[in-house]
Amino acid sequence: MISCAAFVGGVALATESFLVSILASLTIAGPALIISNILVRNFQDQRTDSRLVPMIVIAAHLLAEAVETASDAARLIGDAKTFSKPSLGEIRGVPGLLGLVLVVASLNDAERQLRAAIEVPRVDKPSSLKLDDRKLVFPAFSVISKLIEQADRGFAMPWAVVSSSIAQNWADQCGVDFVYGMHLGDNCLVERRVGVPVIVQWSEFAIASETTGVGSISYLRCVEDCLRHAKAVAAAILKDGPSRLTVQASKALSGDQAALLQDILKND
Repeated sequence: MISCAAFVGGVALATESFLVSILASLTIAGPALIISNILVRNFQDQRTDSRLVPMIVIAAHLLAEAVETASDAARLIGDAKTFSKPSLGEIRGVPGLLGLVLVVASLNDAERQLRAAIEVPRVDKPSSLKLDDRKLVFPAFSVISKLIEQADRGFAMPWAVVSSSIAQNWADQCGVDFVYGMHLGDNCLVERRVGVPVIVQWSEFAIASETTGVGSISYLRCVEDCLRHAKAVAAAILKDGPSRLTVQASKALSGDQAALLQDILKND
């Protein structure tokens, strides 16, 4: 208020020297204010990125576990292929949030190859699949959801939060039929295990048994849903993330990867 009163009074009693002083002050303060705003914004962006990127990199690494989920399914139906996924080093090796593009590409490839393996004509498609000496693998959607919630506190990512919450809810409620006494045919015992942690735990128990497996339909549907949710979460993060960490950093991607990023950003 005092400054305003002084300014009004100065203009009312305007002298040439007073007006010159005002113009000089504006000439100095204007660019300085613009530069300071740019510096402050850059500092804030760097601070946001330093918190956001590590959490999203770890989330991307965990989402890539869905590729292992698909590899498990392919192995159990008799397909010798193993699907490749980006390592943590590869995810960290690209700028910004673009490691997620590598993850989505590997998920797309795994989904396509798994579907092809499932659709291979077979004389007898078994109703149950024998578990081998490895426990089943699924992404830790609960951890992923917590990481995204933490990231959201520094930079608003509403759709990523929603998508990860939906994925976590699915992981808590999905079910797989475990088949005990497969050698007994129709007289076998079938029990549904609900929730990813429970499914993984019971698959580990089943390793020691020669007659325990999983129901083909329930298990393969669970795997397909897992891939779908993992891709949805990755895509939501890329859409919500700062453009400086996605579009503006996309020069580091190959042609196919850049095209995939554009497809992700365009699709609703």
